[in-house]
Amino acid sequence: TMGVNNTVIDNSATSQIGRYLPMSEVFDVFVDANAAVDANNDKYQSADLFLTRSLIKFSFHLTVGNIPYKEGTMLDGITIDGLADESYYLPRNTVYNPQKNQPGAGGRYIVSFVTPKDVERKKVTFPIINPIDMSVPGEYDIVQYRYFPETSDGTYNVSLLFRDNGSINDELAELVGNRPLEISNIARNTHVKVNISTGEDGILLYNVIVEPWTPQYHEIDFTHNVAIADDGALTFTEGTYASLDKSIGRLVLNDYPQAVSGSFGISQPLGCRWYAYLVTTSGELGAIKFVTTDADGNTTTSDYLTGIIDGKKTDFKVAATMSAGNSPRTAILQVMVTMADGLSVPVNILKSTEYGSGLENITFIQNQQ
Repeated sequence: TMGVNNTVIDNSATSQIGRYLPMSEVFDVFVDANAAVDANNDKYQSADLFLTRSLIKFSFHLTVGNIPYKEGTMLDGITIDGLADESYYLPRNTVYNPQKNQPGAGGRYIVSFVTPKDVERKKVTFPIINPIDMSVPGEYDIVQYRYFPETSDGTYNVSLLFRDNGSINDELAELVGNRPLEISNIARNTHVKVNISTGEDGILLYNVIVEPWTPQYHEIDFTHNVAIADDGALTFTEGTYASLDKSIGRLVLNDYPQAVSGSFGISQPLGCRWYAYLVTTSGELGAIKFVTTDADGNTTTSDYLTGIIDGKKTDFKVAATMSAGNSPRTAILQVMVTMADGLSVPVNILKSTEYGSGLENITFIQNQQ
């Protein structure tokens, strides 16, 4: 919706309004169950997505030629008549060329769209901060960019406000300052370049170019980058367990109460806190736990370990807490990192290629008696 001074974004030097341009877009992304498999045995799928500026942009360029106006004639305002006062934030029934699923290196035209039914057509007038002396030949960018809601249906008039020695020159404005812009629709993400030049007998010549705003490409990683050091993959000390099958991630514990020793390392992001959990999947809760040492040197057990990522490896021990019963007991090892923004992110510490394809967890097993 149009704001102060009948513009969505006010770029005047005295404006205190935020100058950030709204951007939005809508995509349907279909996940392919048969996506390719990369060298790390992870399924992946890519899609080219983009954001569209939710406004139209007007700019004006003036050329005062070799037949200038009389001295004292100043151009100090512009009026655009016929713009909608509001539009949808998200694009509504929008058709693109090239289409969304095709590259658009030179810009992407919007060929049809829908605006709200109750929009009003407005006449928008804004001053030229530094009025232009029409008696001095030269090239002038008349005003800073102005931003408005996308507008459908109709033509648009541009009027120029002239003054002679400080007085409004209505006759001159009527004679040369009102020209229709033959544009039926002005879509979001469109830059309307209005080029005006002086000709013989004070005639103003208009040239209008409508094109998409120049696309900008940015590589942005929206994921939380949790990194495992090359030597930080989960490892176990041989002789502390009965058997280990890395292809399926199953480790069989020695007889109660012997503990299996292991280590893992998380290298990034430094300073964030990690948590390692043993989650019971069958049998009695808490039957398999971490073996820890308290501040007094006493041995105790816990369902989790925690620490700060400092680039160093963490040693741990896992053991059954009671004799086995008539069925196996199992627990899986899960590791999470709490990021700086408070979000908890799972970590796959089975980085080593020795582990099976797509494997994410190690299962500890205490066999039945």
